[in-house]
Amino acid sequence: MLFSAGVPILMRKGHIPTTNATASTSNAEVVGQPPEVRPKLTKDIVPIYKTLVEILLRKSSYSEGYISWSAEDKEKFRCYRQDIADTLLHCSSILREELLELLLFKLKQILDEGNFKSHWQPLESLIHAFYAVAEDVTGETADKWVHSFFQTIKTLPLAELNTRIVITVLDAIGAYAEWIDVNSDVMADMLPLLVAGLSHADAAPSASMALKDITRDCAPSIRPFAPLILAACQGALATGTLKLGECARLMYIIGKVCTLLPESSVIETLGSFIQPYVHKLHQLSQNKETSPAVKSQVNFHLRIMSALFQGLESTEKEYTSPSIVLELLESLLPSLENVVNVWYEDANIIEILCSVLKFAVITIGDRAVPCVPSLLNLVLVAHKLHLHKATLDISRQFFLLYSSNIQLRGYLSCVIVELIHLTLSIFSSPDPHTQISEHGDVLDTFFHMMHTLMKKNSPILVENENVNFDTMFMCAISSLNAQESGTVNAASTFLVTFVGMSRDRPNMLTAVQNRGQLLVYTLIRNIGDNAPRNCLESLSDVILALNKKYCDSLYRWMSVVLADDDYPSHRASSELKQQFIKFVLRERTNKRKLLEIVREFALICRGVITDTTSQPFLKCAS
Repeated sequence: MLFSAGVPILMRKGHIPTTNATASTSNAEVVGQPPEVRPKLTKDIVPIYKTLVEILLRKSSYSEGYISWSAEDKEKFRCYRQDIADTLLHCSSILREELLELLLFKLKQILDEGNFKSHWQPLESLIHAFYAVAEDVTGETADKWVHSFFQTIKTLPLAELNTRIVITVLDAIGAYAEWIDVNSDVMADMLPLLVAGLSHADAAPSASMALKDITRDCAPSIRPFAPLILAACQGALATGTLKLGECARLMYIIGKVCTLLPESSVIETLGSFIQPYVHKLHQLSQNKETSPAVKSQVNFHLRIMSALFQGLESTEKEYTSPSIVLELLESLLPSLENVVNVWYEDANIIEILCSVLKFAVITIGDRAVPCVPSLLNLVLVAHKLHLHKATLDISRQFFLLYSSNIQLRGYLSCVIVELIHLTLSIFSSPDPHTQISEHGDVLDTFFHMMHTLMKKNSPILVENENVNFDTMFMCAISSLNAQESGTVNAASTFLVTFVGMSRDRPNMLTAVQNRGQLLVYTLIRNIGDNAPRNCLESLSDVILALNKKYCDSLYRWMSVVLADDDYPSHRASSELKQQFIKFVLRERTNKRKLLEIVREFALICRGVITDTTSQPFLKCAS
């Protein structure tokens, strides 16, 4: 395997490998040995692993002609380098600190040779190796080598080196964010490198990602550097050259840094940094034009607002800025309302808008109670204009966060009734089957929301006298006929929960008793012919729920619907169907056995199993 790993790769199209399994294979061999054998085996293979590391360092180096490669070849090499990074991580699990020692030795060797400015590839490859093993670095011994690595990094004349080295250095700093949180003495040396990277067009993506990792994982340590970070973010944003991803990350960073500042500084920071974007979003929201250019700008400003609110979330007890965040959200509401009225048909815009509300509410918490009606009304208007899964997702979050709030319960109860009515209008359209297919993602989200609220025993749903549970139950049955497995599975999950709690809820009990036979008819038809095979487990779960709560009724319903000669298939004889009923009713607790019975019945009905001369289901039930 070592010889195979060392075979040179040909740097031309079609000759870049896409896997490197040497170390993972060897690792499996070591781990698979008895515990008493592993230490000796590990000791024996350490030299082999060190040789492998040297081979991988050479093979992960960029080619001299890389710049002239096609986009396809560059992507292949990127994947190949990722495979090498994974392999180095496997090596780290065997070599531990010895790997870091080896890498650091080679790093200093290259720097001592002095030609790394012109022949930069080996240096970049070594830094990439440190980046690759970051997640496996633990223990005080490892700390010594990582400290030495960062001490070496800070001496590099990055401004004079190839951009690839700069990018890899920034990636490595971000990869060690958790380590830096514990070893904060290196922060003062690393932050200036990240800040400088923001002003470099090619390095900005890596710099912003690394700085985001640092601000997320090292909050206490970055407090002294807050002015430096904010100034760098402001300067980078002011250039107007950054892409959306970098701008969103910088807004997240600004938000995260604000959680470390006193309230007066937060007000000043948000005023100077954010108000221009708030004003621009307001201007854009008043534009009725729906051209791609306008959409791109609306998308941009919503994304950065979402990132800002996400960054402003904090678990710090002394953090006192939610009221400021609430004021910011309230100032955005008119713009968000205008966006909904213009872009209600655009799923991407509505999804991003809902993410703004999501992160804002998470950050503000209970202080958002006064404006919850305004926020939910915005969501309700969007859902009324055009059904979206995102509006249901954010509604579910509001319901879970605030359903226990007595002040809001009445309003939330009205909202959920309206959402149910709007969503289930899919089934009253002239062509419900087409509508179910076109709105599959909406129905998936809807039934998962209902399932979650029922499991939480949310009073705004289960105690709501205005909810028509019979209609909801009927629509879930109709959804079982969908060709999209996600819709079938979501409806099945809802039905299992509904049936499971219906005995204690008269309005739900009535729905099951009135529609139970139709449910069984639909279940068996789909098991026998209609449903995708990967939905059989979900359908089986519904049968199990019925068997637990309505055993006698299930026997009666199954007997009636299976009495038809050719139902669900002409391949299922009357004797076979009677056997099926008997074995199904026997399994009231064993989910696995019931699934095997259902699966065998499905295969017989679909003609996959043709030999039914021997007694069916016996193997399943044994």
